[in-house]
Amino acid sequence: MKKSKIIFLVLLPVSIALLFLHIKLFPDNIPFIPGLLLIVDISILLTVFYKKYYNVFIFLIPLIIISLVLRRYRMPGWPIVMGFSSMVSAFCFIILAIKSLFQFKDNRFLKWFGFFICIVLFAYFTGFVFKMLHFPGGTLLLFIGTTLFAFSVIMLMFTLPRANYIKWNIIERKYFYRIIIIPLIYLFILASVINAFPDIWWKIRSHNYATSNYWYMQNYELEERDGLR
Repeated sequence: MKKSKIIFLVLLPVSIALLFLHIKLFPDNIPFIPGLLLIVDISILLTVFYKKYYNVFIFLIPLIIISLVLRRYRMPGWPIVMGFSSMVSAFCFIILAIKSLFQFKDNRFLKWFGFFICIVLFAYFTGFVFKMLHFPGGTLLLFIGTTLFAFSVIMLMFTLPRANYIKWNIIERKYFYRIIIIPLIYLFILASVINAFPDIWWKIRSHNYATSNYWYMQNYELEERDGLR
């Protein structure tokens, strides 16, 4: 385990160097492969080797919100902040989905519901960043994520009362609240704004650079001159 951690720590500066090298050599191309390598490496370090991995999304979700503010005012660097935070969140959920199957063998609720909800959150976070950055497939992933989210809320209502919550240990409770409940609340607010209040979502995404006074024109009259009649 310790050797694996060292390997992924070494890969971190290597992937960053490859990312900058790609940007310098191919400035017109999206650094997909080195960027993906960096995102996967950070996601594994945060969820596999970080002991308090359940606190990760308390920092990642505010980072996504900050990227929305940066996007609204067209500040430089917003695609990097949004793409990095959203895709790291998505890959963390994929790793946590697999991790829940092995970590909670005695807790069937966290084992299977945790696995399912992490897949849902992966689809939604990926669709969100694809939609915001105008990549293909973003709308479909958002639709799948929203549909599965509604189904997961129903599952939560019917399965949680039988999950024997009182006997859960501290790690199981922290996993439940910080990996499942907090991202679900964030996803609920985001999905509600996007689908139920599109005007508010448009105002969040857009910024009016020109006021109405900028387009105001005064009335004028054509002069009576020869040749203009």
